[in-house]
Amino acid sequence: MSAFEGSWHYVRKTFSNTLLLYKGGLFERIDKDWSSF
Repeated sequence: MSAFEGSWHYVRKTFSNTLLLYKGGLFERIDKDWSSF
């Protein structure tokens, strides 16, 4: 059970990190688009 909880925590951490990177990249792209106007 503890091994399962540990892997679940690792998966959740990786998922949130990926989500943060995706959001950051998305907002960076929007900023670049706005500055090109």
